[in-house]
Amino acid sequence: MNGRTRGLLRSIDMKPDAEGIVSLSKLIGTPYDIKDAFELDVYAYSETLPKLKPHTHTLASSKSFSDVGLKSEINSTAQIAAKKTVITKQLNKLINRLRDYILWRQKTLKQSKFDALVFGWKKGRDLLIEAKTSSEGTSGRAQVRQAIGQLYDYRFTYMPKNNVDLAVLLPKEPSLNVRQLLSSLGIEVLWFKGKGLKGTIQL
Repeated sequence: MNGRTRGLLRSIDMKPDAEGIVSLSKLIGTPYDIKDAFELDVYAYSETLPKLKPHTHTLASSKSFSDVGLKSEINSTAQIAAKKTVITKQLNKLINRLRDYILWRQKTLKQSKFDALVFGWKKGRDLLIEAKTSSEGTSGRAQVRQAIGQLYDYRFTYMPKNNVDLAVLLPKEPSLNVRQLLSSLGIEVLWFKGKGLKGTIQL
């Protein structure tokens, strides 16, 4: 950690602590084409990221929103119908990937009852996102249906007077049928391909 890398952290409103170091490490191997810590140092000296701009609009109940932090990806054990079932933290991994992607693109990501809200994803509009771990098969289709209901409910409940678009985040590209269903309801879809974020919109 040096003065310039600290400057990189300040550009995303983070401190030179453990979480900040993790965030810096996420730059390595990303679309910035940084191969190792040495190249990260070079990047820190040769590039200047813009300072975060304060948001001028507020959301209904926004005081209850918090920044999206790193989520535990450790397997947990739950007691379901008297049997122990290992529940992998796929959803947390998905949201962490979104957080890392958004963090270095100078956008603000918030959470509350919903998974994520991107402030100012385009001029004058915010983006409400629900993440689901699958869209395939019977259980995947049920997750898509759940996401649809959650998105409309959360927008109605928490931000009815704001210009808020809706999107579902998935780990991979969904079928054409699922994309058509979401499109018919005015809901965008995002998915990861390699280290990049793809979809019907671009963040």
